[in-house]
This record gives sequence, C-alpha cells and structure tokens, in this order.
Amino acid sequence: MSWLTPRDWQQHDVIAATRLNDISTDLNYLFNRPRDETLYEIPVSITMTNTTPVAIDTANFRVSLETFGGDVLIGYSLISSHGTAAGVAIYDILMDNDIYASSKNTVYAARGIYYRKAQDNADQEHITQVFLWTDISAGTHYFDLMAWVVSGTLTLDADSTIQLWALEV
Repeated sequence: MSWLTPRDWQQHDVIAATRLNDISTDLNYLFNRPRDETLYEIPVSITMTNTTPVAIDTANFRVSLETFGGDVLIGYSLISSHGTAAGVAIYDILMDNDIYASSKNTVYAARGIYYRKAQDNADQEHITQVFLWTDISAGTHYFDLMAWVVSGTLTLDADSTIQLWALEV
C-alpha cells in the first residue's frame, strides 16, 4: 500500500472529496489487507526421507499473495510423525525461490524455522509456527511449506489437515 504523506491538519481546513477518497482507500486497505490461506487434507500419507528441502505438494498446498511491498506474516499448522527414534525433521517456507531461514541468516539455514527431534519411534507432534518475513517487494508472491530430514523419516499422515496462510501487515 502506498500510503499518503501524513498531513498536519489545521483548524478550518477544507476537506475536499479527493482527500476523503484517499482516507477511504487507506481504511479499506487496513480492513481488507491482502491475504491467502489453504487447508489441505492429505489424501494418502506423505513420507519423506529427503535431506534437502522439498515442497509439500505445490499443486494442492500453496498460497499466493499480491503485496504492496513491506512485511508479510506467515503461518502453518500440521501434525507429523517420525519412523525412527531421534529422527530429525526440519520445516521452512519457500517464497519465490528463497527459503526463509537462509534468506535471513545463513547460520540458521541448516535448521530451518522449525527443527524437531523425535523423542521415540512414531512420535506424533502438532506443529504451529507463525513468523514475520520483512522487506518483501511489491508484486505477487508464492509461498510453499518445505520439509526435509537430517535423519530418519518424516510422515504426514493421511486424513490429517495441514494449513498454510500469509497476510500482509
């Protein structure tokens, strides 16, 4: 949103229709910020053994957002399990070919935005993560949930629902 320069209002200022329209546009943006979400019920279990980031079903599980430039709040929620004790799963978000953790700080690139170590075999966990991606350029952007393992296998069970959403702030 390209905000207008704040105005110093003076007593007895004339409020023209143009100014009222600008205020209306700004308020409409605040109440209807760009957003997108997807809920996806997994039809068959997804098992991953990949040690590099892979998107989870981009055909059915992706959000797109046309932004005015600035910051985007992103969140996801899922239930995952491991096939081995001490298995390690990593989650991150891909936006237009940039993975969030590595785009912000290479120290965290290997651990993603969520790093999970299973406590026992087939340990299930509900994961909900929300974070802010700053300084995004104006335009249409695509967001995908990425996952990979350091060890073991990661499973997203059939009939479980995963959610991904993005909101310009």
